[in-house]
Amino acid sequence: MKLASILNPDLIICGVEGSSREEIYGNMLKHILKHADLELTQQELLDNLIEREDSIGIPYEGIALPHARDSRFNDLYVAIGTLKEPVKMKSGDVKESSIVIMSFISHTTSDTYLKSLAAFARYLAKPENVKKICESSTGAEIVALLEADNVKLKNEITAEDVMKTNFAYLHPDASLSEALDKFTHDEMDQLPVIDADGKLLGIVDATEIIRKHIPEYILMMDNLKFLTSFEPFDKIFKEENTLSIKDFISKPKAIIPATTPLIQLTVSLVKKEAPSLYVVTDESGKLAGIITIQQLIHKVLRG
Repeated sequence: MKLASILNPDLIICGVEGSSREEIYGNMLKHILKHADLELTQQELLDNLIEREDSIGIPYEGIALPHARDSRFNDLYVAIGTLKEPVKMKSGDVKESSIVIMSFISHTTSDTYLKSLAAFARYLAKPENVKKICESSTGAEIVALLEADNVKLKNEITAEDVMKTNFAYLHPDASLSEALDKFTHDEMDQLPVIDADGKLLGIVDATEIIRKHIPEYILMMDNLKFLTSFEPFDKIFKEENTLSIKDFISKPKAIIPATTPLIQLTVSLVKKEAPSLYVVTDESGKLAGIITIQQLIHKVLRG
């Protein structure tokens, strides 16, 4: 199925004006409600979009993706807005957005929505395509452009569609102190280790770092009630600037190709075969992304 086939040119607005997301989304909604039966008022839709956007908190990187789900929606409506001037929608955004892809999803169209979002992501990952969309002057022109470029919805959602691509990582010469800083800043308990070419060399696990600083005889004990020493942490404090992470690198429990179907990787995570799935693009082993249960909730259930 082609992406153009699910788009209505009447729901594509070129040159949307506004200096804030409220203004931009509001101006888009005025136009959308003339062509789509959404059974909610403009204010209700705007509140729904912003509340959902703020609750998820995913920063935008040039493309804004507001969306709403409601049992009163009878279909999937995908609207596109190209902005007259780029705007930073939220304070945490990486950069200003020049395109808004606004979706209204019924309870029966989540699959199509995810596939359409993945198709947009692949297409708009290329700056030249963003430029072509932004320079278009009508909705019909944008639909014709997507048709001519043969932008398609994949038959199934795969790892590359749900993985986190802006992940924290370590290089093999990093210090233990740097690893601890990144564990804290990114709220992670595992970090991938990659070389200069992006190849996955292994992972560093926060639990294992602490474990290696606890004497083995303590780990073998069943009754820990009398233990009060702070010794393992004192040892880490003293060594974190001199130790390299090389002594703590281990092999990831799960490395998967980018083409792994969503259901397969979901079952792997649910069965706790691994806390994180590391997605590689090809035989070279270059790390493309990371998938966790939290990432599935963001992309699939709340994406």
